Amino acid sequence: MTTETPDSKVCRGCRKVLPFDQFHRAAKYRSGLASQCKACKAKRQKARGQQAQQLRHRYGIDLPEYEALAQAQDHKCAICLQPETRRHRFGDEPKSLAVDHDHGTGRVRGLLCDNCNNMLGRAKDNPDILRRAAEYLETPQG
Repeated sequence: MTTETPDSKVCRGCRKVLPFDQFHRAAKYRSGLASQCKACKAKRQKARGQQAQQLRHRYGIDLPEYEALAQAQDHKCAICLQPETRRHRFGDEPKSLAVDHDHGTGRVRGLLCDNCNNMLGRAKDNPDILRRAAEYLETPQG
């Protein structure tokens, strides 16, 4: 593994050691340089633009509405009350919480972690299946 030199730094996105000119200036950091290289920042901005487009197209909300929902939920899943633990492919940052919506009406219900979102999907958004699952878990077996 390559280590930093006096004129290089490790990118928190791709984890490569790169020369200083591959980073934007950022006064808020002790080094005076951004934590991610220019290429990783560009990927992140592109992904953020795609996220905004998907939110509008799929759920009829914009990024500020999504952010308000996330803040109202303290950036935690509406079901398990835990933050998202899955990570993006290209960095340390956790994935965004998934937008949960009623497939019949399209109404947004809240934000869920990947595990809880998958659980609802596998239960076909059917409360009866989820109630039976809870009863099953609460009933002593064997």
